[in-house]
Amino acid sequence: MNHSAEELCKKIKSMRLQGRFSEGEEYLKEGEGLYPDSVMLSNEGYHLYSMKGDWNRALEYASKLSSLEPEKGKHSIKKGRVWIYLDNHKKAEKCFAIGIYRLSGKTVEALEREVEKNLLNHLGLDSNTPIETTYSISGGKNNLGFFHHRLPGDAREYITKILEKRKKREAYFYQRILEKLPELKAFCPSFVCTDLIGEIRFLTIE
Repeated sequence: MNHSAEELCKKIKSMRLQGRFSEGEEYLKEGEGLYPDSVMLSNEGYHLYSMKGDWNRALEYASKLSSLEPEKGKHSIKKGRVWIYLDNHKKAEKCFAIGIYRLSGKTVEALEREVEKNLLNHLGLDSNTPIETTYSISGGKNNLGFFHHRLPGDAREYITKILEKRKKREAYFYQRILEKLPELKAFCPSFVCTDLIGEIRFLTIE
């Protein structure tokens, strides 16, 4: 009796979490023979090879996911992260730009302007105040990159981390935990503001 795609995904995940990659690959191979266009199996393949550190195979599955669900920005983000591990930042930045657009409906450049405007508003400054902003995917293994802001004549620097909407933990830390544990403030950046645009969360710290 054949396993269902759901059963195979559970087995692959279990093997992955136990570090039993070869066994996970066997279940993945079985699943691909039965359900060649399964999104959930391709997703498990991506996570299996990512945890194994086989980034070329992980890229194969991220690319397959993008082909199966081209409208889903999260798959482009997966490809971007793999390209970072493969040390190709040009391709990573292109994938991130596509993913960010699909998640927010806006280009990186448009988001940069909107985040600048929101930051100036939170700082109580006029929206026409000069501000220099650069985008970087450095650190994009765990997020979608960041904006680095500087105000001319101001020694302070601001960083806006670009996160997927579902990743609330970091924002919660700056907004809630630091208020409850003020002794940590001497060792952590200061929270400035957070904004939600589409499916993307922007967390700005000083």
